[in-house]
Amino acid sequence: MQSTLEPYVTLWTTVSTFYDSYASWMNGPFYKLIPEEVETETNDSFRRLYKLTKLFGTEPARPSPLGVAEEGRNKVSAFQEHLPLIAAICNPGLRDRHWAAMADIVGFE
Repeated sequence: MQSTLEPYVTLWTTVSTFYDSYASWMNGPFYKLIPEEVETETNDSFRRLYKLTKLFGTEPARPSPLGVAEEGRNKVSAFQEHLPLIAAICNPGLRDRHWAAMADIVGFE
């Protein structure tokens, strides 16, 4: 019975953990982000959700958990596009002059 429920538990915990982390990454302060940890968690979530979409998509297909896995995978994939920006913004080598130059480029004061 445990092996039957394991994919569902993995799906739930992966999606829940990613969505919680996503909220703190997007709404929290940048200085608290550790880019390597964000990238690791994002890549691990994507890998698990990719495997789960394959599992839930095979016969007998389970459309409800498959939909959740696909939606989660798509959200993770969309977030992965921002990882280089997070790494650049959270670079400890950035000084005030760098921030001033970036503010000038984007027109932000």
